[in-house]
Amino acid sequence: MAPPSLWSGNLRLSLVLIPVRLVPAVSTEEAISFRQIHEPSGTPIRYVKGVHDGDTFTEVPDEEIVKGYEYVKGQHVLIDPKEIDELKLEAKHTIDMKQFVDEDDIDSRYWEKPYYLVQMVTRLTRAIPSWHEPWRKQARSPLVNSSWEGGRIW
Repeated sequence: MAPPSLWSGNLRLSLVLIPVRLVPAVSTEEAISFRQIHEPSGTPIRYVKGVHDGDTFTEVPDEEIVKGYEYVKGQHVLIDPKEIDELKLEAKHTIDMKQFVDEDDIDSRYWEKPYYLVQMVTRLTRAIPSWHEPWRKQARSPLVNSSWEGGRIW
């Protein structure tokens, strides 16, 4: 089974945008994960979303939860996700290639959590040659900027 995409967007090579998706290079299916358990009953601990009204706590369904920004203590402005999407920030879905570096020059901490960029095949991208072959042969990697990572990634 193909790994799930963590992100999808475009890889910018000069004036060409190539649609890509980001997938983890290492599977975590066999990783061990622990849950918090209430020892006397053996029941898993739940994390409940809700609001306090005086001494009472009321659970809130997910469809009633929205994002907001606290501009003054206790005062929030609500933000609709559609408003953010309407800004059409191209960088939000684009990885810009800046330069090429030798793989030996990359700090080992960047290899701890590797990912693949997989080209999404469309009618247009079939005409684009394999863009990663020259780098692989020369053991070079692109240095890129990405808004979703907040800075440089390899």
